[in-house]
Amino acid sequence: MEELGFPDHIHLRINEEKKHLFIEKCSHDIDSFRIRYQKVMDGSDKERQRVDNRSCYINAKPFLRYLAQVIGVPYDSPSFRFSGKLLPDGSYFVDLNQYEVIPPKKIKHSSEITNQTEEGHNESGM
Repeated sequence: MEELGFPDHIHLRINEEKKHLFIEKCSHDIDSFRIRYQKVMDGSDKERQRVDNRSCYINAKPFLRYLAQVIGVPYDSPSFRFSGKLLPDGSYFVDLNQYEVIPPKKIKHSSEITNQTEEGHNESGM
């Protein structure tokens, strides 16, 4: 998302047959998705945070169900990580056939145990 300038909203175009996803930055509109970025501490000053350009997520369950169907995995499967590349037209291309499964890890919080991804936030879906 760094190549797109860390947009707040994006349009997603999907070619279901080829399982290709195109991401375009945009202004907020009825067809846009809000992007959330994970903040991480930079290690030198606890007051300073930076955006982790490796980790952004879309919090839209209907879209995640649809995406799982396109990819061919169950909706309740583990989290996935996708990578892609910036195209000359300014959109970002992601081949949905190429993904990395992020295995959950057990983290103890007081007396309970929760499943979380490597990034440390709860995930359900992609």
